[in-house]
Amino acid sequence: MQIIDFSSEQQQVIQDLQISDYGTFVFAKRWRQRDGLTPNSGKITLGCGFFNGKPEQHALVVNAANDWLDGRLGQLIDFRFDVPVSDAHIRIQLGGNRNNSYVGRDNLRIPKEEPTMRLANFNRPSTVKHEFGHALGLRHEHRFPGAISFREDVVVEEMRRRHGWSQAQTYRNILTPLDSSAKCIGDPDLNETSIMMYTIPSRWTQDGASYQRAGIITERDRRCLIGVYSA
Repeated sequence: MQIIDFSSEQQQVIQDLQISDYGTFVFAKRWRQRDGLTPNSGKITLGCGFFNGKPEQHALVVNAANDWLDGRLGQLIDFRFDVPVSDAHIRIQLGGNRNNSYVGRDNLRIPKEEPTMRLANFNRPSTVKHEFGHALGLRHEHRFPGAISFREDVVVEEMRRRHGWSQAQTYRNILTPLDSSAKCIGDPDLNETSIMMYTIPSRWTQDGASYQRAGIITERDRRCLIGVYSA
């Protein structure tokens, strides 16, 4: 499994493009209250644990992840970072060369001895927030139904040349939009500056439009999840 991330237009496309073919929200991936550590509290509490790393490294991840819990969303979702990794819903491996995460309840399918999230760039808050967005069930915003008209031949050739991707990989990871059921009920329109948006260079699009995520969790990102977890 690979979750793609971008980080300066070409630098992002080159360095972080080894991270998944996920990409707005699929309701079936929403966490249920019964999944959490506090099933009778009215809040979904997700246990988070680390396979490795130092306390100061953990603190960087905790601080960035907890940014999701500001405001109303924090009344619906909580993270607990004091649970053993073997009991955690979100099991984090620091280091390596990939940033990726399973999406929402897909975490429950992963064997307990395996990580569900890898953070090579754990010292980059925007990357941590992006991956925790996946863990909460969000998908990549560039795959929003009908959002972007790609110059498909350009993208396929660039990904082949730079990363050795096959045409099938490029279509799966970048070019194939999700169906209309992926629109988020809390914010059903394209969020062009979402924390879940890829950087898309203008040379990749039919109309010359380019996209770059804001690097912060936007109010629209929160509104999406508030709608999902209030439903």
